[in-house]
Amino acid sequence: MKKINIYKVARLFVLMCGIALASVPHTTSAATSKPTCTMSVTQGDMTTRVYGSSPILVSSNVPIGMSWESTHATKAVDQNRQVVTLSGTTTVTPLRNTAYSVTVSRGSIKATCKISVLVVTGSITPQETGTVSARPTLSGRVRGVSSITLNITPLGTTTPLYMSDSIRVRKGKWSERVTTTLPDGSYQVAIMGENKQNSLTIATSTLQIGSAPIASQFSPTVVVVPVPLLIGGVARPGASVAVAYLQIINIGNATATLTGLTLNQTGTAPLAAVVGLTAVTDNGVARGSVGNMLTGTPFVGTSTFVPLTVILAPREMRLVTIKAVMSPVLSPYLGTTLTLRVAGVSGNLKSQAAWPLFGTVWTMGI
Repeated sequence: MKKINIYKVARLFVLMCGIALASVPHTTSAATSKPTCTMSVTQGDMTTRVYGSSPILVSSNVPIGMSWESTHATKAVDQNRQVVTLSGTTTVTPLRNTAYSVTVSRGSIKATCKISVLVVTGSITPQETGTVSARPTLSGRVRGVSSITLNITPLGTTTPLYMSDSIRVRKGKWSERVTTTLPDGSYQVAIMGENKQNSLTIATSTLQIGSAPIASQFSPTVVVVPVPLLIGGVARPGASVAVAYLQIINIGNATATLTGLTLNQTGTAPLAAVVGLTAVTDNGVARGSVGNMLTGTPFVGTSTFVPLTVILAPREMRLVTIKAVMSPVLSPYLGTTLTLRVAGVSGNLKSQAAWPLFGTVWTMGI
């Protein structure tokens, strides 16, 4: 009887098992994959994906989009332990520094993604009317960041003529002397806050070096009309309430540059009831503000100017929302009313409107 070579049989068995295993497709089982999630923030037309724990800078009372995505998860809850979709988008309006999170899980395995938002406010002190130095000293207030940068850009362009180094904020105040000689003309001034995750335009204003150009018969014409979609009501302390909604259309054949809007308060509420005003276009690209909780009412007499730089191509239309930021203390003014009227627009343009344009009526409450 022929002897069986055990060694050869063992090798043959191992070889056959290897061939059998190689013939089975290799797939990654979802049961062995850990759940993951990522988050991002959208402000205006800019989206920032969040990495690590560095906070995102946001403007107070300005809505932001918050998105999250997950993989290999079967359940998701937010920071309040409320069940949410595994991937989705929501809109939040931060009023103070806070954090938003989504925790995804599959069984006992969990993963958490988080967004910390740092609410920033600030202002630029308006320049006095008259002759302004070609190397002006600009100043203002900021809350929420320890340093800022300053950009000065000729109106109608996108490239800054002056960009400062980091400016330290001391006790909520900042100041910078422009070291570049600015040619005569109109400029947009912007203060920016920056961190590892994103940069934020905190406030904007306009600056005129030399004489302002006077609109001529050749200047583009814009039509300004109120859009009657806003409803007033009771204004609460510290709230931001919409006071006017405007449609601005360039009916000319040349590009028009809007630099701001003049408003008058005609209601019975004292001017101290309003500590700031903001304006923003429907696409979120142009934003402007004047005054805030730190600086107090922006009104001089019963009038104020809200800077807003809007570039309008021929036949282009933009919608502008104007909001008033109420004082944190309104109890002395209960029952009085805030009625703002848009008295005019500024820029290298002519305007057609039934001035003044009436806004909504708000009653002071608590």
